[in-house]
Amino acid sequence: GWSRRDILKCRVGQYMTDAWHVGEGRVVCAVPPGPIGLAVKVSLVGEDNQESDSLTYTYVMAPSITEVSPARGPTQGRTRITITGKFFSDTILCRFGDAPSIPASTSNNTHASCVAPPSLAAGALNGEGSVALAVSANNGADWSSESLVAAFEYVKMPSVNKVKPLRLASTNEAQDLLLDVDDASLITSCRIGSVVGVVQKTSPSKATCSITCRASLHPQSLEISVDGQLFVKTDHTVKCVAAPVNVRAEPQIAPLRGSKVIIHGAGLAAAPDPACRFGREIVKGRRVDLVGVEAVACDAPSRRRPENTSVSVAADASALAFSPAVPFTYFTDEVLVSVKPTLAAALPEPLLYEIELSTPLPLRSDLACSFSVDDDAIIVKA
Repeated sequence: GWSRRDILKCRVGQYMTDAWHVGEGRVVCAVPPGPIGLAVKVSLVGEDNQESDSLTYTYVMAPSITEVSPARGPTQGRTRITITGKFFSDTILCRFGDAPSIPASTSNNTHASCVAPPSLAAGALNGEGSVALAVSANNGADWSSESLVAAFEYVKMPSVNKVKPLRLASTNEAQDLLLDVDDASLITSCRIGSVVGVVQKTSPSKATCSITCRASLHPQSLEISVDGQLFVKTDHTVKCVAAPVNVRAEPQIAPLRGSKVIIHGAGLAAAPDPACRFGREIVKGRRVDLVGVEAVACDAPSRRRPENTSVSVAADASALAFSPAVPFTYFTDEVLVSVKPTLAAALPEPLLYEIELSTPLPLRSDLACSFSVDDDAIIVKA
């Protein structure tokens, strides 16, 4: 029943304090200090000593902030931050600099989640820099104190000047993109398509984006983020190249001096820059241009001694998208030990020769025997 013209006092326990009208039906009271946990009765008292019904007021610890994550975000705002602290409540308010307070989307006794407003609304100088962050557990009556931890920094998105390589293999393993940027310390995350990677600073203007790559028909935009949530496209695209599958080599063996090897596999029909990898050595390949054939021809490099190794193939050498490896064997040219029989009659029936080898060869090796008579050679399958 009091109006704004009435002079009111507040009775807080045994103390009388000043009161101020702040709106229709709303009054603010000054509360004297008190011990934590003390509950007192609060009522309004008019000039004629008419007193209202009382409410209970309990002294509690003011909330304090111990951690803010992430502690920075883009100038346009919209970063969802998690605030950790003490003496929170289920109805936390967050305040960024000069911006109006906003309710936390979720909160409990130790954590609260709030969305940062735009930097200009928060009063950041020229839209950039740190602003004080505070929380209230009693609807804005009291706020947490300022500290170095209780702050949020607004930053502009750095420019990415160069990216390499521009092609990555589509594998389950993370690969590194090298980035030349204005300020490497600001970027926290990178994204290609729907896959998010981690960015690590290597120098003030260089960083690595460690990311897995999913195969795509077309190059995809590289995106970066300063808070791990909001991503901005750069001027660069990255192509994720799928590795060939169902690979087989013909033949699976080669002499020490090397030889031509044809590698078949799905995904090689339109290989732009094929390559083969024998063990750890990579050699350039040539696409086999035959209708209905998906294959690449490579020259197996030479070896000094016999060995069992492996061979794999990539449709695009720049992406290093190599297929799963298949076994491959190098054998010495002096592989024959003995041939039985050494003499044969000139008969029309075929004769079986038993040949002993000095080096074991794969059971599925494509072997043949060559018989030379007076500069004429006959080759038969072994």
